[in-house]
Amino acid sequence: MVCVGRRRNWPQKVQKGVYSFKKKPFVPDRLELIALLGEGKFGEVWKARALNVLSSGQWDFVAVKKCKGNATEAVRQDFKHEIELMKSLPKHPHVVNYLSSSTKAGSDMLLLELAPLGNLLNLLRSRRPKPGAGSLPRSPSPSAETQELTSEQLTMFAHQVARGMKHLQYNRIIHRDLAARNVLLGENLVCKVSDFGLARQLSDTNEDAYETKSEGPLPIRWMAPESLKDRLFSTKSDVWSFGILLWEIVTLGASPYPGQSARDVMNFVTTGGRMPRPDHCAPELFSLMPKCWCQDPESRPDFEVLSSELDTLLEESGDYIKLSDYHNLYLILQGQSGNLEEKV
Repeated sequence: MVCVGRRRNWPQKVQKGVYSFKKKPFVPDRLELIALLGEGKFGEVWKARALNVLSSGQWDFVAVKKCKGNATEAVRQDFKHEIELMKSLPKHPHVVNYLSSSTKAGSDMLLLELAPLGNLLNLLRSRRPKPGAGSLPRSPSPSAETQELTSEQLTMFAHQVARGMKHLQYNRIIHRDLAARNVLLGENLVCKVSDFGLARQLSDTNEDAYETKSEGPLPIRWMAPESLKDRLFSTKSDVWSFGILLWEIVTLGASPYPGQSARDVMNFVTTGGRMPRPDHCAPELFSLMPKCWCQDPESRPDFEVLSSELDTLLEESGDYIKLSDYHNLYLILQGQSGNLEEKV
């Protein structure tokens, strides 16, 4: 155990893990950082244990997002905005849920449910067939975390993400950075939409779109034409990104628009270019992608429609992603870890 000195003054029942606290703001003294899960230029995410964050009187595993010491004041203000947005968002099984936070000066922290199985992009890439293999490798006693992916499982991933995004749509939240890298995996490979650093809520306005004038890296390969040209973001631009994410699922984590630079992608998309159907993807499933990629935002379906259509495909139990026909021809851009945010 760490922090023994702090725990010495707690009631005996706390040390046994059975004491019931009154709900109060979270404080860093009830937190133990365990391992760094990921980091960026100004922020980092840790696996941690927190005392009574789930009102159990026990130490529970959580994820902790926090700013680095070199974070600018603008970054810290954006992080405070993210904390407030997460606090306002009702819980949902397909969204990484808010647990608590601390806004103590100089140590702002956001505590979220821990998704122990990493992100969807890494999972997809790790399950790609080896060259010359006719199918994905089998495990002698496969579990949900190790068994080969199936067409049904991949379609289920898309359905779960659509349900999570429908929840955001209902709460008038624009994600602005939907991609496979920002979908985390809970127990039994349950997909959870995560990373709300760019998200914005429209509930206090009558507007249905958000315009940004701020500079900074942008996820070019996941952005809709109106976002690329005019920096306009809406639920319908999130739908466009969902179409790209669906393509990522089908290609087991390929980089969108393979072989094109970020500037090439901007020109291609804004002039009506679209990615073709992968050979191993059935037309029934692929048909959702061009619907998401309509040039006119109002012609794109919303997440309720997408969720319903994916639900129908699952009920029909079709082999929509023919992994036996998958050819490992889909590229992963070298030097990138999936975080393809490129500024042009």
